Amino acid sequence: MMDDISKGIEDLKVGEGNIESSLDKMLKAVDKDDSMSETLCSKGVLEVITKQLEVIEEPKYLAKMAQLVAEMTKTESVRMPCVNAGLIPPLVHIMTHQDSEVVLQTCRALGNICFDNDEARAIIDQSGGLEKLMDLIKNRCLSDDNNTDNQKLRVVCCGHLLNLTNSNEGIHSKVFTLGAVSALEEFLTKYSDDVPLCEMVLLCIDSLLETESGRMNFSCSEILQILVKLLQQQDDGEIHEAILEIIAVLAENDVAKVKLTKFHLAESLAKLMKTHRGYQANFTHTSRRSSEAFSLEKAATDIIVLILTEDESMNVLFNNGKGELLQEVLSSWLPSPSLQRKISGALVIGNFARSDEHCIKLVECGVLKPFQELLQQHTNPGDSDMKLQHAILSAFRNLAISAVNKPVMVKAGILDTVLLIIHSEMAPVQFKMLATVRMLVDGQDAAVKVGGNESSVKRIIELCDVPDHAGVSGEANRLLAALVKNSGSSVVMTTIVKAGGVPCLVAMATSEYPLMQNEALVAIALIASVTFEISEAYFKTSNLIQLLAQLLSGEIQPEVMINVLTVTELLLQSASLKKDIKDEDINSIVKKLTSHSNQLLKDKAKTVYAKMKS
Repeated sequence: MMDDISKGIEDLKVGEGNIESSLDKMLKAVDKDDSMSETLCSKGVLEVITKQLEVIEEPKYLAKMAQLVAEMTKTESVRMPCVNAGLIPPLVHIMTHQDSEVVLQTCRALGNICFDNDEARAIIDQSGGLEKLMDLIKNRCLSDDNNTDNQKLRVVCCGHLLNLTNSNEGIHSKVFTLGAVSALEEFLTKYSDDVPLCEMVLLCIDSLLETESGRMNFSCSEILQILVKLLQQQDDGEIHEAILEIIAVLAENDVAKVKLTKFHLAESLAKLMKTHRGYQANFTHTSRRSSEAFSLEKAATDIIVLILTEDESMNVLFNNGKGELLQEVLSSWLPSPSLQRKISGALVIGNFARSDEHCIKLVECGVLKPFQELLQQHTNPGDSDMKLQHAILSAFRNLAISAVNKPVMVKAGILDTVLLIIHSEMAPVQFKMLATVRMLVDGQDAAVKVGGNESSVKRIIELCDVPDHAGVSGEANRLLAALVKNSGSSVVMTTIVKAGGVPCLVAMATSEYPLMQNEALVAIALIASVTFEISEAYFKTSNLIQLLAQLLSGEIQPEVMINVLTVTELLLQSASLKKDIKDEDINSIVKKLTSHSNQLLKDKAKTVYAKMKS
């Protein structure tokens, strides 16, 4: 066999003998054994083909030579030898040949050579290959719809375009000026029933979206509307997945979110999740879901949640609580056996709950009970449950911002349900749990209920000192301050003081955020007013006096300074603390403040200083 191949290469080299038979033998050998590609390469066949492409004119020979290169370059190690042999320019030259088979095989060969090969891409571009490829796509591939040869050529040309442009920003920019966007859009519009072509076109678009210029060019086009229509027309699961991947990239842009909303993508996806088998799976405990179904389901729900992050889209889809998506979430997603749908349903509700009006409407629509039941069923610390817990808590937290909803939610038992996971060790869950409880203890009864529970208070204080998550410790401190302020209860304050809450509030008062400073100082002042006999010793051992000296000497807002003076004034009722205040030289600092430009601060300083001297 090797003798026949060697003779065939020699015949090809001199242009004699049965060239077609020789090429067929080489093609058969490569097809039978991949290693033959490297063998032929080592015998110099690429150099021979390079030379013969420039002198042979017979179309069937040109097509066979190009086909042999295409088959050989499926092997990665043969691609650079093609570059070194100077094979690319003569191949580019015959790209516009009148014979369709020559063009087809040439595009296959060039597409394979430039796969993950920037040097080959550069030579193709320098040889005019990009312009010729785009000319082929626009003029030959998009005409003669019933021509079988052109049907194959469309797929091959798109494959060539994909390999030529993939991860190459320089060629990306150039291909857009040559009309790639409109051509690819036309492929999807005219040949939407051609699955292999659509798959290749979508791969091209996905690749071109890797660069900023790609995202900009496609975002200004009609591609989103075309993709939504194709999603509705096509039944192929892989096509759906490719479409959703592209939409997910483009939907990062707010303008695209609004467009997709107007094209009713969310409703279409929700419908597909009910009716399309690719989004369905057997959810019973004895069966494993197909990876394709899960992939499509997750891609679809992620896009819907993403679209809802834009205000106009959110308002349109909410439709005063009558939107199709909301009804689908309540009736189908939340009760679904699919954890992904439950999580996404909670995220959808959370995104809808971004205004008082929506929050009130959502509670009226009955979202509390299914959320409450879900949270009660998923209290485990595992990763899957954590995602659902986080999503539900995020929604609860948003819903609880509305003053109208707070008492309704507390009465419905939401506070008790949220506190079921107070011992979670997952920082994201801790953060949302604390934030939700803080929103719900805005009323006195709720604050007394939580603040009077020694176990809950101890856990909150533990979370005040979480070292690796500033958000958790910040929320825990804010919740502690809220319990003091909103309860107005000596029982709650005593519980907090004895559990070690004073040092937490003192540390909170050093926050870089004036809001948190004020919350801490107000809580300390209330504790000092209501439970001074119990809290005095804790004030003395918590570095509170040193903190007051630090704050009064610093550059802080007047309203914060006034609260510092209020705490200082309350501490003066203790002879021991009064001495400590004097020892820290706070008296002289307060004296200076009696001439402050802010009248309220000035008056407060005078009152405190007078008590210091008495």
